[in-house]
Amino acid sequence: MGKKAKTVVVSLLSALLFLTNGIPAFAATENAKTAASTKILTYNVTTPFGSSDSAICSKVRQIVGNWGAYSGAYVANLPTARELYNNIPQNTITIIHGHGSPGEFSLDQPNTTYKEFLTLHPVTKSEDRSIYSYSSGQLSSNVLLLDNCCSGVASYDGTTRDKVLYDKGAKCVIGYRLLVYRSGEWGKYLIEYSDNGLTISAAAASATLFFKQQFPDGDSEYPTAPGNQAFFGDTSQKLKNP
Repeated sequence: MGKKAKTVVVSLLSALLFLTNGIPAFAATENAKTAASTKILTYNVTTPFGSSDSAICSKVRQIVGNWGAYSGAYVANLPTARELYNNIPQNTITIIHGHGSPGEFSLDQPNTTYKEFLTLHPVTKSEDRSIYSYSSGQLSSNVLLLDNCCSGVASYDGTTRDKVLYDKGAKCVIGYRLLVYRSGEWGKYLIEYSDNGLTISAAAASATLFFKQQFPDGDSEYPTAPGNQAFFGDTSQKLKNP
């Protein structure tokens, strides 16, 4: 992940209370995600959060929770690989905030140093899951999948997480070719500008401009660093009323 805490993000209804770490627990797959027409956002917290990331998550939840087209804005707190694998196909917006490396999501687990993986690599542990196992079109409910660091870096087989998630049906995937720092802030700005009814492309451009104003030092690990962001798919869609 690099020298700083890295990020990527999404949410729970504002009526839900925080636990002591600021994020409510959520059984990602077992909690009902109703019919295909239901619009849902899930913010997957895949590494323990500090106060600033918790505040970002809260803001994203608040905004999307007020979008009438959405029936829920949930948090999946430290999901297992099975839970993340099963949850992604059920969302309209999926945000994954945590650690990653070329070809895989690294998923911290509660009260242990043990990690699970959702991966493009050959699966060698029963707890892990393969991204390749999704069927063609299985992720088509996702209007946006906001990925985390190194998602745009080729895995051992020459492809990337972003490309495979797009090929499996996600309509738009935004990820990063490098290690990334403050991607949570950029993701929050994307949602804030989307709240104004902008398309993904227009909201992303506005988020980038605002991010550079807020963080003018131009760190090479920022999401706005030259060549860092990777976009796949249709950015002409609107998140607020997809």
